[in-house]
Amino acid sequence: MYALLPVAIGLLCIGGRSLLFYAPVLFLLFIFVFIILWTTVVTSGGVLSHVTPTTRTLSEEISSFESYFQTIVMILILGALLKGYSSQNAQSLLDKAAKILIIFMSINALIALASVFFNTAPITGYFVREEIVTGGIPLQVDSGTGRFSGIFEFPATAGHAYSLALIMWTFLVRKEKQISFVSLLMAGLIIVGGIVSVSKTFLFGGFPIFFIYWLIPGRVSPRISLKILAIIVAAIGTIAIFIESWIGTRLIIDLFSSGGKYTPVTLFFHFISIRYGIGDDLSVGGIFAYVWEMAPIQGLGFSYLGIADSAYLQFFMQGGLVSVLLYFGFIATIIYLGASEWYRGKEMGRLLTILGIFVFLAGVGSPVITTARISVIFWVILMLVFAVRAAQRAERTGQDKIIPNAKSKESTAILEG
Repeated sequence: MYALLPVAIGLLCIGGRSLLFYAPVLFLLFIFVFIILWTTVVTSGGVLSHVTPTTRTLSEEISSFESYFQTIVMILILGALLKGYSSQNAQSLLDKAAKILIIFMSINALIALASVFFNTAPITGYFVREEIVTGGIPLQVDSGTGRFSGIFEFPATAGHAYSLALIMWTFLVRKEKQISFVSLLMAGLIIVGGIVSVSKTFLFGGFPIFFIYWLIPGRVSPRISLKILAIIVAAIGTIAIFIESWIGTRLIIDLFSSGGKYTPVTLFFHFISIRYGIGDDLSVGGIFAYVWEMAPIQGLGFSYLGIADSAYLQFFMQGGLVSVLLYFGFIATIIYLGASEWYRGKEMGRLLTILGIFVFLAGVGSPVITTARISVIFWVILMLVFAVRAAQRAERTGQDKIIPNAKSKESTAILEG
C-alpha cells in the first residue's frame, strides 16, 4: 500500500480533478490528520507523573501509530487515483468492488465451514499467524473455542468483513429486478460464515442492519422479500445440519437463551458494560474510569494498554475527549451526508447512511477504520461512494449551468426576432 503513496503524490502534483478536493473527503482527511498529530504530541510528551507507568514498548507505539497513519495514506491514495471519473464509471467501479468482496467472503465462509470438519491450516496458515503478541501477552489464534474465522486472525475481524459484504450484497440486489440463484447462494454462505465466526459485531450489528436495509423502501423490485427469508432459513438449516459437529453451538445458544444470569437483552448490555468497565451496580471502573480521572482531555498516548477492545475506548485512551469527539464527528459526517442524499431518493445515500450506522455500532466491539485488512475494505468502499457522489454533483452542477445558458440564448433569439 505504501508503495502507491509516491504515485498518489505525483498525481496530486500533476493536478486535475482529484477526489481529495471534494469537501467531505477533505474534511475527513483533516479529522484524521488532526487525530494522529494530537495523539503523537501526547505520546511524545510521555506519561504524566501521577499516572501509572505504562509497559508499552517503542514497537507497540509505532504499530499503533501506523494503524492511524494507514487511514490517512488510504485516503490520499484513493483520493488521488479516483480522479476524473464520471458517475457511471465510478458506479461501475463500486459495483465491481462489491462483487469481488462478496465472492471472496463467500470463499472464506466455505473455508470456515470446512474448518468444522477438517484441518484447514495448510490454507489458513498463509494468512493467519499461530501466535500474536499484544501488549506482551501471547494470544493463541486457533479454532479451539468453536469460532471459525477462515483466513482472518480474529472472529471480530471476520465479523466486520462478513457484515460489509452482506451490506454491499444488499446494495447490489436492491437495484436488480431479479436475484440470481448464485447471488442468493453467496448471501447464504456469507450469513453462515458470520454465524460460525460467532462474531457479536455480525450477530448484533451486520446481520440486523442487512435485514433492515433490505426492508427499506426504494428497491427496484419489492416482491422478492420472500427470497431473503428463504436464504436466512437455508443458512439456519445449514447450521442445524452440522450443529452436533460444531463445538461453537453452545456459544450461540448462550447468546440467545435466557438461561443463567442473563437474558439475551441484558446479555447485550452486559457485553457493552464490560467493554467500558461499567459494573452491574452502574459503578464505573477499568481503563475508561482511569483515563477519565487522569487525562480526560488529552488521553495517555499511543498503546498505553496493549489491547483496547472498542473503537471508542481506543480513541479515548490514546487521545482523550479530543480524539473520541473527532471520531464521533467522522461518523456523524457520514450519516449526515448519506441522509441528505437519502432525502433526495438516492440509493447511494441509503448505502452511506447504513455504512455510518454500521461503523457506529461496530465501534462498541472494535474499530472498523483502523483494523488491519478491514480498514482497506471499508475505505475502498467509502471512497468509491464519495467518488460517485462527487461525480453526480458535478454533473448536476454542469447541467444547471447549461440549462440557464440555453434559456438565455432562447430569450435573446426571441427578442431579436
